[in-house]
Amino acid sequence: MKPIQIFILLTLIIVTPIFGQENPTQTLTVLIENVPSNQGKILLSIHSKENFMSRQTVASKEKVATQGEMQFQFSELPKGIYAIMLLHDANGNYRMDFKEDGRPKEAYATSGIKKLYGPPSFKDSSIEFVKDTLVRLRF
Repeated sequence: MKPIQIFILLTLIIVTPIFGQENPTQTLTVLIENVPSNQGKILLSIHSKENFMSRQTVASKEKVATQGEMQFQFSELPKGIYAIMLLHDANGNYRMDFKEDGRPKEAYATSGIKKLYGPPSFKDSSIEFVKDTLVRLRF
């Protein structure tokens, strides 16, 4: 084999996998439109079907609450079907607090559900994440 042929063959072997691969991860941006107050923290978690409603998450973040609008961004998130859960932890104890009648004391939301009555289900809360995505949530 001639040197030029070897060079072309090696170049194709090296370059083809780099340009032929699809990006397996994307960026998810979550915009919270109505944070009720500056008290406490905003806890946001992303769950798969297997870990929905548990402490295990695909990804999670927290920020000091800022009344009004807040944004979270998750880069390098694999494609998949996820549910986003959001809690305004006003007293900073890292859990949802409940009133005596069993209703939550603190604001919360999940993706996919506009009005939440009772515990959320993964089916109702899930979104398919296959490309860079912006999700808007309201408490």
